[in-house]
Amino acid sequence: MSMLTLNTASHARLPAQLALNGTFEHTLRNSLGVSTTVQLLVLQCSRAVELTVSSSQGQSCITLKRPACPERAARFIQGTANGVHAEATQLDEWDLVSDVESTLRRAVVLRQGTQQFTTDDDLDVEVTSSPERTCIQVQNTRLCMALPADPEAAYQQLHELLQRFLSACRSTAQVA
Repeated sequence: MSMLTLNTASHARLPAQLALNGTFEHTLRNSLGVSTTVQLLVLQCSRAVELTVSSSQGQSCITLKRPACPERAARFIQGTANGVHAEATQLDEWDLVSDVESTLRRAVVLRQGTQQFTTDDDLDVEVTSSPERTCIQVQNTRLCMALPADPEAAYQQLHELLQRFLSACRSTAQVA
């Protein structure tokens, strides 16, 4: 089978995309003329860059320490499109992005869908986003808010409100 590879234009755009937040499309082709398009979600986290590639082969995620290496990102994209895990998060990158940070950054960049995570003390948290508002929910308690358009400002606000919300949920649970 001929392996799918990124086209020249995708290779050229990738370094700039790794410095941004957002979803980008990349076209891959093989020597037989077969092509496919994948979606690359780039999230700028506090200490690393998180990449998620969605293709007909499925979805894969990797964390890259800064500065993100375009060659590693290209191998990761191509591996995902070919159903091969050619590139993985390295040992010193595993703890650079927490589940909470990843969830909140996805919410503010995508502005759609529902993300879930569990806190260290076993609270199940659901974060639902739309272009108009973002909601945090723990059991039957919900907090909704409008967020700034700037992803970093939105993340900071959402993170701060999440911490206050979780503190209130914990206090309420202790009283009951």
